[in-house]
Amino acid sequence: MKKIIAILLTLVMIFSFAACGGSKASDKMPFEASFETADIKVTKAELRDPYDDGAALVVYYEYTNKEEAKNYAGKAIRLNLYSGDTNIDSIEFLDDVAPEEQGNEFKYVEPGEKITACLSFSIYNHDAADEYKLTIRDYFEKEEAFEFTLDMSEVTEFVYE
Repeated sequence: MKKIIAILLTLVMIFSFAACGGSKASDKMPFEASFETADIKVTKAELRDPYDDGAALVVYYEYTNKEEAKNYAGKAIRLNLYSGDTNIDSIEFLDDVAPEEQGNEFKYVEPGEKITACLSFSIYNHDAADEYKLTIRDYFEKEEAFEFTLDMSEVTEFVYE
């Protein structure tokens, strides 16, 4: 009887570890993540160097509002970029060199509608990496995060302003 209980407890532990692993989807763009409140589709990434002092990685995505009321991406989801275990800070460009989609994450979107937005990450002080880890999660972390590997060979070459 003790062996059966031990085996059952072992199986419960194995399945609970598997459930905590997060979602890992295709590592080729576009990356797609679906939550109760929103659908996200990462469509492209590009390197920008508008200030000639280091690179920024700009990640473009489509946000579709699945709620019954208007909402905005900055309140519904979070995108994070990692180099190894280091979370990379997001930045905003000054208006004269900003991507057209910058700031759209704070524009209200009606239920069922879609908007294209972007987030920029400062990668100038990180070692040049062949890939970065991009995570997408619902803002309040109620659902599993989606994790993608952003292969820098897929990133558009530098865009100089």
